[in-house]
Amino acid sequence: MDAKYHPRDIKKAKEQEFLFLELRDMSIMEYATIFNELSYFSPTRVAIEEMTMDLFEQRLRGIFLP
Repeated sequence: MDAKYHPRDIKKAKEQEFLFLELRDMSIMEYATIFNELSYFSPTRVAIEEMTMDLFEQRLRGIFLP
């Protein structure tokens, strides 16, 4: 999934989907896949790998910090 080829409104929608993604009834593997796919649409939120890992872990623990 290459974010640069999507229209601006789609990018914004996908970024919002990423920011509000919750584990809910997904398996951790499903969540990880969707998290990684949607992270392309929010590059400033996941600028470095450590920040990405922290955000992923926080979300798994139920800490919501968009």
